[in-house]
Amino acid sequence: MKRHIALTLVLSFGMIALGRTQTLINVAPGADIGASSVYYGMLTEFGTQKLVDGIFGPDSSGNDYNQWLANGVADPDRDNQGFFPTLLVFDLQASYSLSGVSLFNTKNAPYNDTGSKDFSIEVSSDGTNYSSSLISGTLTWQNTSFQDYQFTNLTSARYVRIQLNSAVRESPTSRVGLQEVKIMAVPEPSVLSLLAVGLGVVLRRRRRAV
Repeated sequence: MKRHIALTLVLSFGMIALGRTQTLINVAPGADIGASSVYYGMLTEFGTQKLVDGIFGPDSSGNDYNQWLANGVADPDRDNQGFFPTLLVFDLQASYSLSGVSLFNTKNAPYNDTGSKDFSIEVSSDGTNYSSSLISGTLTWQNTSFQDYQFTNLTSARYVRIQLNSAVRESPTSRVGLQEVKIMAVPEPSVLSLLAVGLGVVLRRRRRAV
């Protein structure tokens, strides 16, 4: 009987420990990403697919071509001028337990005329009804590293909406952009499920043996 109790405790605490030490995964690359606007340069489309391609920071020539940019609110030659808040919506295709986000800002090098400043993040299960702001803050104007933001608690959601509320440079275009976005989530609990099944099998065998 004592061995039975000990075995149950060991396996149970093993499941808890495994759950606490799971490595988070980035679920943003599998998302369908919408934006309130996309800037088209003379030679390049700065589309939302560049937010999740794993390429960020200036290239060997010092150019920030691999980024998403929105239309500027003061672009005089644009039919589709930008506005604030500028929105990015990530449809993750399924609900996940989300732990936070990482944002890689841009300077639009070598021009250094673009960047996101104040932002907030909301989530939704249906893409229509969003939470109040889970995270809000001010991004540092740099294109060298991710800036990490954690939710207070794990949050279940399918949609993540990033609101960019202001630009670093208010002139000449007040254009915002980001080079890369990570949305971190707890992976599916397949390992924990297998461990639970194993625990059940062991206990049934122990009962038969008693």
